[in-house]
Amino acid sequence: MAFYRQALSAAPDLPEVWHNLGNALSGLDRHEEAIEAYRRALSLDPFNRDTHANLNKLLWQLGRHGEVLESYRAAKRAAPDRADVLEMAAEAEAHFGRPEEALADVDRALVLAPDSPAVRHTRGNVLLRQDRPAEALADFERGLAAASDSAALLRGAGEAALAAGDPDKALAYARRLATLAPTDQLAYAQQALALRLKGDAGEAYINDYDRLVGVLDLPPPPGFADMEAFNRDLLAALQTLHTTKHEPIDQTLRHGTQTAETLFGRQGLPPVVGVLQRSLEQAITGWIATLPDDKAHPFLGRKTGGIRISGSWSARLHDQGYHTDHVHPAGWLSACYYAEVPDAVADEKAKQGWIKFGEPNMGPRLRLPWVRAVQPRPGRLVIFPSYVWHGTIPFHGPQHRTTVAFDMVPA
Repeated sequence: MAFYRQALSAAPDLPEVWHNLGNALSGLDRHEEAIEAYRRALSLDPFNRDTHANLNKLLWQLGRHGEVLESYRAAKRAAPDRADVLEMAAEAEAHFGRPEEALADVDRALVLAPDSPAVRHTRGNVLLRQDRPAEALADFERGLAAASDSAALLRGAGEAALAAGDPDKALAYARRLATLAPTDQLAYAQQALALRLKGDAGEAYINDYDRLVGVLDLPPPPGFADMEAFNRDLLAALQTLHTTKHEPIDQTLRHGTQTAETLFGRQGLPPVVGVLQRSLEQAITGWIATLPDDKAHPFLGRKTGGIRISGSWSARLHDQGYHTDHVHPAGWLSACYYAEVPDAVADEKAKQGWIKFGEPNMGPRLRLPWVRAVQPRPGRLVIFPSYVWHGTIPFHGPQHRTTVAFDMVPA
């Protein structure tokens, strides 16, 4: 923080410093100061995609929905004939639930830049949100004709082909993506789903829910009499971090709040958070050591014996809360630790609040049931490959479901 302030005192008109200051302030839950910094950055660089995105996501989380998208509208007024500005706005409009506005803007961008892969990509995503997968696939393929090595376009084409009911084409795109970007988790999520739709046993080899979904009930860390005492201290620390009013627009959580993705390593937190991190790393290292070696496997083939946390956050669900089904594109191993759970998770028939695996989330045309569900308990750690589809069954009740989730990559 002091570094950014010092840089601004020397050069107050550098938009990137204001942007980075906004990120730092947002990560410290100093939300109003972050908004001011982002707006200052946009006054100096009014078409910066990342600054627009971060500002509007923060406004959404704070419940200031009337201000969401205003910065994009200002950018469009300033540059009504710039295809990149219209495309940027369309992406955001679709994200925030304005699909008709998004399609109008991206169609205007297409007139201005008919051969732009970025415009084709955004138009494809807008059409997917409108449940028009065949048209979306055509846009992604037009984009690939101009940019055959675009991972984003290959992801989009694979998703659209799956939603359009063409698993063979989806499998071909997913395999191209895996060749281009071998650590991209969506490549394997799409491959497995295409194989499942084809009835191919290769899906079970990739996902292997029985072996690759680990369930560990952790022992009390040193210094704690039992897990109840540990979780009590952990919850006291986590509750201070849930300062927003609304779930993040770009995350999977519904009916709850989520912290920034920098939980572990964040300065100023109580020691119990570091204790949790060490306990998790020790448990996961031991679990990985039990898995077989298989160089051809997209998860097992990346084992090195070492791990590194690449992102960590806390989620707090309340009544009717759940996570939509999703994968973690940039991870390798993902996991969830349960600090508290509602009484409703005892319902073994409805499985309220349970984590489920294997149900894809690719629009209304592609509906498949989940394959495995795990009951959460305080002190329980659930581990799985980042490419595996997972979500939460909604629960009802006055209590909270508080977790610490994180991604890991091989070290």
